[in-house]
Amino acid sequence: MVKEGDGEECDEELGEIQPALLQRGALAKSYTAWLRLMVAHFDATEIVVHYLQKIHCHTVSVDILLAPATDQTLLPWQDLFSGQYLPNRDSGSSRDIPSHNDICLFLEEHVSRAVAKKNNFQLAETALKHWVPLKNPKNADAKRILNKLHEDSNIKGQVSDILMKISEWEQMPQVRGEIQNRAAMLRVISDAIKDLKVELHE
Repeated sequence: MVKEGDGEECDEELGEIQPALLQRGALAKSYTAWLRLMVAHFDATEIVVHYLQKIHCHTVSVDILLAPATDQTLLPWQDLFSGQYLPNRDSGSSRDIPSHNDICLFLEEHVSRAVAKKNNFQLAETALKHWVPLKNPKNADAKRILNKLHEDSNIKGQVSDILMKISEWEQMPQVRGEIQNRAAMLRVISDAIKDLKVELHE
């Protein structure tokens, strides 16, 4: 984009095609030529044959060139910032542009966080599976997994609340009069683990 004298912006790309727009049918012809170019290789054999027939050539030698096989191994993304693949910040530049090292550290930090969050989500999902059978929850297995999640400072408070509720449920007397209260607490704990799972999935 460039500025004209009257202060309005001028679209350079539009300026390039304006002559064609002013001529009736010129733009359509340009698109038709482009489409022909895209499919030209499909007609290549027929074009060669017609040409050979025209010059009455009875023999022809054809060499088919194959591109070399490419390596299927992908370049590790860290290597992009350790070589000359991407432009690096000039040490003498005053522009506020991150260096290769800055970008690499930023990505490594956030990739590590994403991996940890994914692992925690899978743990929360497993804990929920142990707890979902409300009639016979495997509270020992669920607690073991939740204690592991408790090590993450980002969700430490939320996991602490769930573990506290499990302890309260375990201390409830298993008598007829407490059946409804125990069942209600089971559902509360199940919902709390579901909420944790949803948070980790975001």
